[in-house]
Amino acid sequence: NEKLSKIISQAKDDKKDSYLRSLLRGDKLNSSLTKNEDIKSYFKYENYIVAAISVDKYENIFFEESDRNNNEKYYDAYFIISNTLQELLGAELIRIDGIITAIINFGDNISVENICDTLKHATEFYKEKFNLTVTVSLGTVKSDLKAVNISYKEAQDALQYKFIYGTGNVIDYKLIEGLSGTVVY
Repeated sequence: NEKLSKIISQAKDDKKDSYLRSLLRGDKLNSSLTKNEDIKSYFKYENYIVAAISVDKYENIFFEESDRNNNEKYYDAYFIISNTLQELLGAELIRIDGIITAIINFGDNISVENICDTLKHATEFYKEKFNLTVTVSLGTVKSDLKAVNISYKEAQDALQYKFIYGTGNVIDYKLIEGLSGTVVY
């Protein structure tokens, strides 16, 4: 009975991950996905913003050398980040296209500035408590679940600017909007 419960739980997680990946990529399934009650059950509010999270330094996680391989250390970092951001922001997190991605769903009582501040505190917490250097980028707010893929693309674009703004920061897409094609020296 317990084994069956674990199998059912894993199947639900796999289905959820598949939904979230399709949503972020803007797959053709998107219109049917956004009507699907399963996917809507993950989100309570009308506002969505996507954060792309790069784990830039994790080799000495927990401030120690260990025999664990880098994949195991990365998984530990993902576990820490996903649990804290789920707790702090109610985010749905998934690994996609080589980065950790968070869909943050929020009401009108929370501002993007609040989200940025929370993410800044989280990056400082990861550095101080776990010796993790994490860069976070944000897309823009979307009020339609069908547009989450646009916020995801914006977050990916903003993450490319970590080489200019430095690792360990929060980069809002609004900071770089309009800079593409501009040469920065």
